[in-house]
Amino acid sequence: MKFKNYITESNISAAFFISPKGELVTTKGTHIDTIIKYPKKFGVTKEYIEGVYDKYDEKIGQEGSARRVIIKKNL
Repeated sequence: MKFKNYITESNISAAFFISPKGELVTTKGTHIDTIIKYPKKFGVTKEYIEGVYDKYDEKIGQEGSARRVIIKKNL
């Protein structure tokens, strides 16, 4: 079944990511929380995430500049 048909037929109202590896990853919480929890699925490391948050002087998981940088890396 095509993904578009699955979403339509299943009547799903949830947030998803398609990882750089092509995996469909459901989010529980925010998108950045999902990347933090499963960094390997998104081609990053925990150290990379911590480094970006440190650079912007933000708390890990915060919805700010670091989040944008980390998510854009995965586009």
